[in-house]
Amino acid sequence: MGLDKSVLADKQPGRVPGALFGGRMGAPPPKPPVKWDPWLPTGRPRVEAPRPSQLLRSCSARRPVCVHYLPGSDAERVSQALEGLVGAWEALIDVQELPTPLGDETLGGDPRVDWYLQGAERLEVRADAPLYGVRDQASGYCQSPLPLGVEADRWSVQCLTEVIALRLDASESPFTRRSISTQIWWSIGFPTDIDAAAIDDAQRNPQLALGGSELRPSAEGGGALLFEFLDEKYGASRWGTIGLSLYALAASLTEGDGWLYDNEPDIFDVLRHTFDEDPVEVANMLADFASARARLGDRDDGNGFPELAWIGSFGRVRFDWALRYSELPKYVAPWRAIEPTGAVFAFVELDKLPEAPELGLRANWEVPVSFKWNVAILDSSGQLRKQVTIKYEPRATQTERTLVLDAKPGEALLITGVNQGGVDLNHPFDPDVTPFEPHDYALYLVDME
Repeated sequence: MGLDKSVLADKQPGRVPGALFGGRMGAPPPKPPVKWDPWLPTGRPRVEAPRPSQLLRSCSARRPVCVHYLPGSDAERVSQALEGLVGAWEALIDVQELPTPLGDETLGGDPRVDWYLQGAERLEVRADAPLYGVRDQASGYCQSPLPLGVEADRWSVQCLTEVIALRLDASESPFTRRSISTQIWWSIGFPTDIDAAAIDDAQRNPQLALGGSELRPSAEGGGALLFEFLDEKYGASRWGTIGLSLYALAASLTEGDGWLYDNEPDIFDVLRHTFDEDPVEVANMLADFASARARLGDRDDGNGFPELAWIGSFGRVRFDWALRYSELPKYVAPWRAIEPTGAVFAFVELDKLPEAPELGLRANWEVPVSFKWNVAILDSSGQLRKQVTIKYEPRATQTERTLVLDAKPGEALLITGVNQGGVDLNHPFDPDVTPFEPHDYALYLVDME
């Protein structure tokens, strides 16, 4: 209470009014440098996963693959699993010309690829002890329950893809491997109920991150959708291989004999480098992805995910808010906090418009992350008609814009926001630093006429 007014002014600088209210955007106060805690995780453990024992084994005479199973197991389902693994080898290695997996010496009886049909609730791909060389490598094996029906084909492709990935980079996360193997299955396989359920779950939870250190269900939804988008928009080689190409470029070499891999660079580092380390370009790419997933399925116009049109209405994304223009102004907050690389979607029906509609938009969010916002105009059939650009400002904590809407009644606005993650420009989103800290936003919409 005894402080001088000038001292108080230094401690608590006044807020500069935003452009939406006739002011200007003031510079944010300086922040102290972020110190990277040496105890933060750097990758997954470098430990050998013990293999199941005392199982029967059946191997193919056509390809170097084997399945292991309990005595008394359903012989038909065991045979389906083995045939699925043979088919996966022919599709991935003989046709797609992917590299062969590393041999595991005699860990499974001989160097062939092993799939253990016992002891897991879902398909898991586990690594053996790391090998020392020019990059982090390891052999691996697959473990799952006895597959039923289409699970045999789907799990076979995912199993072999991820064992191949361990040869390319053993330090990368199981989340990334599962995202890539799922997207490859979409490319060479066929739609299944499992895929429909995974995409539907991802679209109902767009707030979840697109990466991670541990295997999460969203790896087969949002993570796989990201690689499908990259393949559709930027892929220039064989269909379905861009994810594994990025994965190979992220190969790391862990120094010493620590118990954690040093997963640097990770696959998001490679993505950022692909866009010249420009945070604006990376933010624009993630915003384009969010816009594409908002039109997935029966809303697709051929420019998003045309190969996934089979998903139909199951591909519809969940909107945080569905509003009418006649109800504005509105001040809304999220239903669920947004994880790094997660997205939020809001829908505004243009039911009643003035002659020259101008939308005032203000978005605030929690530090230290930044959000990239986009506005799209959809025609009366829900197809994208026009994008209204909102400039991305790295490390800003709010954005305010007045948007002149070239729209008419019966159309709609799609508002998307993507949490870019990270703590500053020198410490962007790292999928190995978990658990993730989700962040909230506040969105204010008003008719400025």
